[in-house]
Amino acid sequence: MVKNINRISLTIAGSLLFLTLTLVLSRPLPPTAARSLNAASPRDVVINEIAWMGTAASSADEWIELYNTTSHAITLTGWTISAADGTPDIALNGSIPAHGYFLLERTDDTTVNDIPADQIYTGALGNTGETLTLSNNTSQVIDAANANGGTWPAGDNGTKSTLERINPLAADSDANWATNDGVTRNGQDANGAPLNGTPKAQNSQYQPPASPAADLNVTKTGPVTTTAGSLITYHLSLSNTGDITATATWLTDTLPAGVTFLNSTPAPSTQAGQRLVWQLGDVPTTALRLITVTAQVSETAAGPFVNHITATTTATETATGNNVAAWTTTLGAPPTAQVLINAVLYDGYQDGEDDEAIQLLNAGESTADLTGWELCKYATDDYSCHALPLSSLAPHERVWLARNTNAFTTSFGFPPDHEPVSWLKLANNGDEVILRDDTHAVVDAVVFEDGAAAIPGWLGESVQPYGVGRAEGQILYRIPDETTGRPITDTDTAADWIQSTGDTLHGRRVLYPGWDLDPLFWPLTATEPATIVVGIAPDNAFDVISATLLRAQHTISIETYSLRHPAIITALMTKAQAGVNVTVLLEGSQVGVGELDPRWQQELWACQQLEAAGGRCYFMIHDDANHIFNRYDYLHAKLLIADDEWVAVSSQNFTNSSMPADDKSNGTYGSRGAVIATTAPSVVARAAEVFALDCDAVHHNDILRWDTGSDSKYGPPSLGFTPNLTIPDGITNTVHFSQPLVVSGTCGFELFTAPEAALRQSDALLGLLARAGDGDRVSVEQLYEYPDWGDNPTTDPNLRLAAYIAAARRGAEVRIVLNSGHFGQEYYEDTYTQTVAYVNQLARDEGLNLKAAGGDPTQYGIHNKMVLVWLADAGGYVHIGSINGSESSSKVNREVALQVHSTAVYDYLERMFMVDWWLSNPIYLPLVMQRYKAPDHLLLTEVFYNSDRDGEWVELYNPMGQPVDLSVYKVGDAEQPDGFEGMYRFPAGAVIAPSQVIVVAYNGVDVPEADYEMYDFSSTIPNMVRYPNWGDPNYDWGLRNDGDQVLLLGPADQPVDVVVWGDAVYPGITPHPGVVVWSNSLQRFPPDVDTDACNVDFREFAVTPGEVIFP
Repeated sequence: MVKNINRISLTIAGSLLFLTLTLVLSRPLPPTAARSLNAASPRDVVINEIAWMGTAASSADEWIELYNTTSHAITLTGWTISAADGTPDIALNGSIPAHGYFLLERTDDTTVNDIPADQIYTGALGNTGETLTLSNNTSQVIDAANANGGTWPAGDNGTKSTLERINPLAADSDANWATNDGVTRNGQDANGAPLNGTPKAQNSQYQPPASPAADLNVTKTGPVTTTAGSLITYHLSLSNTGDITATATWLTDTLPAGVTFLNSTPAPSTQAGQRLVWQLGDVPTTALRLITVTAQVSETAAGPFVNHITATTTATETATGNNVAAWTTTLGAPPTAQVLINAVLYDGYQDGEDDEAIQLLNAGESTADLTGWELCKYATDDYSCHALPLSSLAPHERVWLARNTNAFTTSFGFPPDHEPVSWLKLANNGDEVILRDDTHAVVDAVVFEDGAAAIPGWLGESVQPYGVGRAEGQILYRIPDETTGRPITDTDTAADWIQSTGDTLHGRRVLYPGWDLDPLFWPLTATEPATIVVGIAPDNAFDVISATLLRAQHTISIETYSLRHPAIITALMTKAQAGVNVTVLLEGSQVGVGELDPRWQQELWACQQLEAAGGRCYFMIHDDANHIFNRYDYLHAKLLIADDEWVAVSSQNFTNSSMPADDKSNGTYGSRGAVIATTAPSVVARAAEVFALDCDAVHHNDILRWDTGSDSKYGPPSLGFTPNLTIPDGITNTVHFSQPLVVSGTCGFELFTAPEAALRQSDALLGLLARAGDGDRVSVEQLYEYPDWGDNPTTDPNLRLAAYIAAARRGAEVRIVLNSGHFGQEYYEDTYTQTVAYVNQLARDEGLNLKAAGGDPTQYGIHNKMVLVWLADAGGYVHIGSINGSESSSKVNREVALQVHSTAVYDYLERMFMVDWWLSNPIYLPLVMQRYKAPDHLLLTEVFYNSDRDGEWVELYNPMGQPVDLSVYKVGDAEQPDGFEGMYRFPAGAVIAPSQVIVVAYNGVDVPEADYEMYDFSSTIPNMVRYPNWGDPNYDWGLRNDGDQVLLLGPADQPVDVVVWGDAVYPGITPHPGVVVWSNSLQRFPPDVDTDACNVDFREFAVTPGEVIFP
């Protein structure tokens, strides 16, 4: 159901619409705390000491100490200490004095009995290791402890000795932590015994910073190889990374034998034979000295040539090993030239094929002399040749030769390098291009379509245009190497060219005039500090886009398939009226949207309003009659850039149903998708470059500004058109994610585009997926993924789907959700059934941890284009963008995608995926349970068995509305009354409240989350009582990894709940196959569903003792 609110007539749009939509747009992102009066920099406050093991009085008596390394007090209010696994998550309050301490004690102030705590917190630290992050009130990371993960770098659980930072001024690293020495101590535990730690005192392992000293660092680089007689250039650098000036600094460069010094910048102070000396004087800290040396290799030298440099100073240095460097250059064969025909446009766009063109490339390492060379074609048993208009070609240089400069420039957007005096005049139905040298020997050749394939320099069948995209205008182009961009190989066959159908990984591609292959072939990759905001549609994506728009003070650039959202249109109008330079680029021919369609009319109205406000609105168009050819089949990107400081990349169009702006308190409606906004400078710069290349009306005739052409399709809306100014209030979808995620820190980024880079194998999406294997996880949520890009998956693979499957074959867990919704349409094409059937059958046939499902979690449709990858050795990656699972989306559309390496971002979107996965895979209950209600009994909700016995535990949950007396309940692994296994009763007075979760462990010391333990290891955790009437009281608890049962018995010893896994059996219970990753547990999901099928009720998941997770 959708209720229409805020319906406003066009006549009052100038007042009420502006007010209403401004209020909607003004809803901010989650507020961050106000900036501290004492702004802090990294390591101004550090995590100085951690009692992760607790104290001798109680393993639960954990504490954390912060230290202020500065000479002024710092306000901590609004700061956080957060663990990577979510527990603890501490919001700090108060302040920390200059060069003082801040003590945090867990649960109460008796942990350190004789020293008052500055703050009490809750949440246990794991004894096997945690990563703690200290962030200030702007989410800037100030410090971390054990940031590289794994076990704690120090501390002793046996002696309860704390983890101490050695040097508070040095960065977190394993080498900067040590265990309290047991001699230097401070404070008492809850029983009055001395602590093996130093709360609010200098650490026992403290080492003061070393005395100030200089530290010279030198580097030397040069060519890897050279040839006899060649010039050789060395680059020398010297820097001082120490604390004091390096006085009287000398740099000595000893040239190898066989190399003669010619000159240097700057000149050496002295030269004696091969020995060059620069007297650099005093070199301050952070200073950098650069020297370039040019020398010549002897004609008779044999090599290799090893060049040594050494730096000296009269100042004291922290280290001298970095004062020397060397560079080795080997003697190789003289470089050669390799001139190739790299590209051919034979069926051009312009009248008379005047834009025909040929690109030559020198793939070699030396300049090619082209004097007397010619381009030819085969004509009536002879060659028809035309002289090249250039005499040389430098190494790696490319040049375009065109039939007509003006026609070429119109099609390509830039002029050719040369226009020969005469031209080959290539036939559209087939021809040859032959490159001959000054002796008339064939250097290179290419034959296409019906050309003469039996010519010298060519082998086998001719090159044919590829079938995705149009044949007209298709440029024959050699397959480029993903590292160099130069041709992979030259076999004189069709296999060398991107149109080759025999190479499914690198071939079956196209290239058209106007594409920006050279600047966009390599993805932008960067690791840099940034703020990242992640939104989920329909829940909160609008908040991210609106906040990004509201930030803009100078420029807004939007490149998107469609723009119909009244609130966004109004925001753009408002910004343009305020003087912001607003530019919008739209797709000019949307699928299924005619010229009179209200949706198209809404876009024209949007452009009309924007232009009237001072903005600019453009379309990417296609007009055969006027020789205007759109560079891309569809401009399908969803890109927003604000002030060249923020960029947002999304799966969602700028429409109501893609990112609704309604009141979310009563639900919402719309399609599932995601948006990522970031301040990462390199990412913003690349996005701005993409927009500038695409929206270039000066150089590309497929870019038309609104109402500037003769086609009414791109002018004002029809007379009488009434724009849709409604903000629908949807109530059909429950909002699961009310707030966007905001994180700050240093992250990895990769931004790339289709068609230039979407199917690269070494990076981008396919390169990321290729890294996933055993122990990793891939989660895919897509509008669609076709099972193949042709006739069948074997001969015509969908490379994206094939990459998901390959990850599963390497051992990764792979889950795929594809859209089964209808987007509010009565009839919508089924794009998921065949793919789901193919994937699931393949998984069954090969025994893969792979499953696909159709889903519609929002009851409107999945519009997402999201891939999540968890790598056990690297953490979480997310891929968000506009790329769908069709061949044309990756090969001929303009698409943009952003990949981010961030565990926080991954966790946020993985939670969304898990909600959608379980909504897409509902649990179908028997007919007698169709009127389902929560179970009327206690449930076992989690079992962790992959450990030694001391680490094993189970979790109970009360899904009922009333408390339960646990003293008559028992838990154990004895499946029969006479079995030789243990059973334990809860102690007298034990009660579990409604919705409460409790943890029962064998050893409460090893499982600090435990509420009860089966053996008396901890003095503070209540003990379970051996139960002699079931099992054998002489046998302890112990769970088999290969298979076992856990029983919960009721007051009459009746089985209330049973969990079974692996090779174990129990009457009426279907076992779970068991976990794959040993650190995971079996977790009931949802936690209040019990069908007696453990393979359905339980999932393998990261452990969450004491916490149940609902969809």
